[in-house]
Amino acid sequence: MIESPRLFACTLIALVAACGDSGIPRQFVVTDSSGIKIASSSLPAWSGGNFVWSLDTIPAVEIAGNPDVADQTLFDVWDLELLSDGRVVILNGGSSQLLVFDSTGAFLDTWGRARQGPDEFDGPSRLDRCAGDTLIVTDRVRMSVLDSDGAFARSVRLSGVTASRAFDIEGVARACSSALVALRHVRPPSGPGERTFRYPTEVYWARFDDGSRTSVGSFRGNEVMTVALGGDLLGARFPFGVHPVWTSDGERVFYGPADRHEVHIFGGAGQLERIVRWSASLEPISEHEWTRYDEWREAEIEEDPAGSLMPTRADHPSELRPTYSDLLVDDEGNLWLQRYDDPFLAHYTESEPQRWSVFDQEGRWLGELTMPPRFSLSSVARGLAIGVARDQLDVETIRFLRLRKHSEG
Repeated sequence: MIESPRLFACTLIALVAACGDSGIPRQFVVTDSSGIKIASSSLPAWSGGNFVWSLDTIPAVEIAGNPDVADQTLFDVWDLELLSDGRVVILNGGSSQLLVFDSTGAFLDTWGRARQGPDEFDGPSRLDRCAGDTLIVTDRVRMSVLDSDGAFARSVRLSGVTASRAFDIEGVARACSSALVALRHVRPPSGPGERTFRYPTEVYWARFDDGSRTSVGSFRGNEVMTVALGGDLLGARFPFGVHPVWTSDGERVFYGPADRHEVHIFGGAGQLERIVRWSASLEPISEHEWTRYDEWREAEIEEDPAGSLMPTRADHPSELRPTYSDLLVDDEGNLWLQRYDDPFLAHYTESEPQRWSVFDQEGRWLGELTMPPRFSLSSVARGLAIGVARDQLDVETIRFLRLRKHSEG
């Protein structure tokens, strides 16, 4: 193929910009494509520099609750938020309550209970803080707005979102004015030949006052396999299938396709502003992971013969692992991506420690931080990595690990 002079010139300019005067590729380059910034990293900054981050191994604060008192027992912790006065509010899924502790970890109060009244929670799954210390609890079909003392203010029911529809709340606007919704349009396969497909997922901001929407876009959703059962066609998720992820910092929207090394960042009006990319190899699903999944699948079949409908290795669309499992944004605007881990462990205590890749506000790949064993990161704020730790008996505690940013040597 013969390139045109103009195309060759553009290619040469791009190479010079990426390589610099020395001809050596830069570790980080930002280019512009029709108004969209593309931030590309060839190597993590920490690999060649002397400035790194680390985590203290001894918690700055640990919240254990009180296992002898039902309303103070941590069980199935879903989420948590830090209030401006240092209080910690924990969404305790096991009791469908909010547990409140002071900055030292001492118990203060319990808010709400597991029912369907206006100041109660019906299967709560998410806790958000906005407009100062206003709290929003998301349950099956509504969002409950509380003040900083736990007093119920009002309920919000989003138009078009019901318990029968497949949706997730992925964030709340800083002004408590709207919620970020990821709505999956569940559909049957388009024909008998379509066995693997992905639900289209509509992502939009939904205003609390009038239900109006600001679209972010429509995206390919989870990888699903068609399963025939009793004359019906059902969708079964693949064991190592691609599951895109979304989050928000209260203004911007972050979308992770999870099948490649990039993240898309959208502005408040729903426009694509920046794409973050980094150079890394796609990893194959290991034999150890397949063995663990097979063991899990066999155990499910023993409990319920319908488990035999779950996908096998031969059904899987790819031999490659997804690139990451989750993403979050810290209070400084840094992006954290959890390296993909095996969701089908025989025992939680056998799992590998979580690994998180960190990117700065510009999209520069900084490096990777490994969490302590049996510690699941929930958020990063005020110089602390905050998450849920589980011991050998699966007892949960909340740990605050100091994040250190320092030079080597």
